Amino acid sequence: MPAHPSQIVLLHGTGMDSSMWTGFRSALVRSGVDAEKIHAVDLLGHGSTPRPSRPLHIDDYVRQVRKFIMRADLGSVQLVGHSLGGLIALAVAATHPEVVTNVVVIGVPYGRSDDQRNEWLDLMMKAGSVLDDESTDSADNLAEVISELGNRWCGDGQRSRRAVADQVGSLDAKTFGLVFRISMTSESLIAEFAPEITVPVLVAAGDADSEVDAAGVDELTRSLKKGRAEMISNHHHLSIIDDPQPYVALLS
Repeated sequence: MPAHPSQIVLLHGTGMDSSMWTGFRSALVRSGVDAEKIHAVDLLGHGSTPRPSRPLHIDDYVRQVRKFIMRADLGSVQLVGHSLGGLIALAVAATHPEVVTNVVVIGVPYGRSDDQRNEWLDLMMKAGSVLDDESTDSADNLAEVISELGNRWCGDGQRSRRAVADQVGSLDAKTFGLVFRISMTSESLIAEFAPEITVPVLVAAGDADSEVDAAGVDELTRSLKKGRAEMISNHHHLSIIDDPQPYVALLS
């Protein structure tokens, strides 16, 4: 990976927003990266963006990220994506390599077993909005799901648990269903895009991540022309919020 590329674009995971990168961004600056060259994006349906009226497709996110890069005149950037953000980063690299120098993806689910996928689907359906946006009890179910996501994603991390409660908790049940739908097809999308990516890709995950394991990281890495894998010890899906330094080191 290049040392401190000229521009870095950070893409958050599903249900989160650009504020999940606050600690990571500070750690990057301490490592010597110019703060003005670090850009965190609120993906469609998240953070400050309008709430969607329809399910969002990967193409919507690709257009958003490419438009952001072009409008800000960033040139060719390093894309760093967590979970959904990693999927989007891979898709941008596959379809618009002219705006990407290299990619770092963190905690991107891949190679999950049927049991793992069914467990995730059951969790999403509990929100009462994945298949039925008009569910009358979806708000109560969503609150329960947010609590379960904290347990699933954060381990003992207090900052990450607060981030899940605040950021995922800011979504109404309908928006939750619309933005989480893409997680149902993320692996097939990655399988489609990965062979087309020509830029270097670093695939990273925590070894305690409930959404991806070492076998999945290895499988994704092998599907890439220029893939490299890194496993972070004792890190959960959102441990990047509690302890960003191991991931910052991957960019240097």
